[in-house]
Amino acid sequence: MAMKTPAQAATKWKAGTAAGAPLYATNASAAAQLQVANAVAGADNWLTGINAAGKNAFVNGLNASGSKGTYAKKINSVGGQRYSQGTAAASDTFTTQIGKVLQVEAAVPLSPKGPKGSAANTQRSTEMQQALHAARVAGQFQ
Repeated sequence: MAMKTPAQAATKWKAGTAAGAPLYATNASAAAQLQVANAVAGADNWLTGINAAGKNAFVNGLNASGSKGTYAKKINSVGGQRYSQGTAAASDTFTTQIGKVLQVEAAVPLSPKGPKGSAANTQRSTEMQQALHAARVAGQFQ
């Protein structure tokens, strides 16, 4: 059987698609609103499918790596070296960022300290958490 070359197939395809362009434009434009409405109506189904697929992929990936001992192998083969290199490389950034955090902490007016496990200490913790959260949201640190 004689086969077309890729160039011949492309030429035929281009000719056919050019002739169908007006019909495509008319029909696609007419269906645009319906397509949007159908997609919006199916949003919950889409999200359910994405969540299920994402969760399955995540769990399967964890199970696969765990059964092969990948996590432990990587720690033993490169983790120690890279940990030291990473902390050294991040030292300047850490110093800058922790300085901003400590500055916020120093400015927080905390209520008086109470006995271990007391409501007063829980309140102090809440005061600090709220101050740190407000500072982070305001962009004072990352």
